[in-house]
Amino acid sequence: MAKRIHLHKRKAWGQREYLLYLLNKTAVRFTFITVTDGSDRGGSWEGRTRLADGTRNLSLVPKSKHPKNFRPYSSKLKTYYDYTKKAWRSFRTKEVVAVISYLDPKTNKEIPFKNLVD
Repeated sequence: MAKRIHLHKRKAWGQREYLLYLLNKTAVRFTFITVTDGSDRGGSWEGRTRLADGTRNLSLVPKSKHPKNFRPYSSKLKTYYDYTKKAWRSFRTKEVVAVISYLDPKTNKEIPFKNLVD
């Protein structure tokens, strides 16, 4: 029997905290600001906004992409599996711009962030 996943709206949580919660449960589409703009000369400190589709839930990551070892915990840097790049990526938690949508684990349908499951 599959473990039931509860996704609840927490009024005290901001988008950053809710994103980290959702990433551990299901697949999420979100945006964040990169550290640099990706130019050849090292980039600027302003960065650019990047759209990402990813998860931290290992049951949703292909077995061949499971991590072989784990990084030490960091409150500033979070890793996630990126479905677009098919690799592990990371972002700084203070740079989260928006949660756009997530995949409902019960129905496998994409749910916009504004229509949260109670």
